[in-house]
Amino acid sequence: MMQQWNLPEIVTHNYDPRRGRFQNLCDLPASDAENILQDIRQSGLTKIKRNYLDRRLRTETWLREKRQNLIGITPRNTPIYFFLGDFSDGKDISRPKSVHIQLSDFNEDMITFTYSDSMNCFEETDDTRINIPPFNGQLFTLRQLKTVVSNWGLPACYTSKNATKTTFIEMQLWDNDPICKISFD
Repeated sequence: MMQQWNLPEIVTHNYDPRRGRFQNLCDLPASDAENILQDIRQSGLTKIKRNYLDRRLRTETWLREKRQNLIGITPRNTPIYFFLGDFSDGKDISRPKSVHIQLSDFNEDMITFTYSDSMNCFEETDDTRINIPPFNGQLFTLRQLKTVVSNWGLPACYTSKNATKTTFIEMQLWDNDPICKISFD
């Protein structure tokens, strides 16, 4: 008998309160983005590779191309990133604040998903290693994601308290409207 998997009902956006929520580094001029990255590097809170911005920009070009094929043109050219589920555990000390939003608050034609971090999905599309799931390197609509999870299950971080969160489901929001309607305490 096949295991029935339900998607989490909430998404989490983690952020640094000094910079604000619902930000995307790629919305900034490259020099401003690099200044922020350098500040994060110097804080020692997390490691960021020197080529991060270039990798992020290439990933977002890939995301836009895939998004256009799936849901068309959207109000945002760069996404706002969320984790599917509750990721407000405080383990990312560079982004200690979190916002939870119901997944049902988003129109399906304004969200996409990667089964893992989008940078990892993009960068592993040419990977020849074995045991790479067939959905790696793909972008999904919510309906497609439900099929993937039905066939392959959720990443371990959703099913085991002891699992690391190295593989998770990332949601990309391509419209500001849903987050503008939310009131925050």
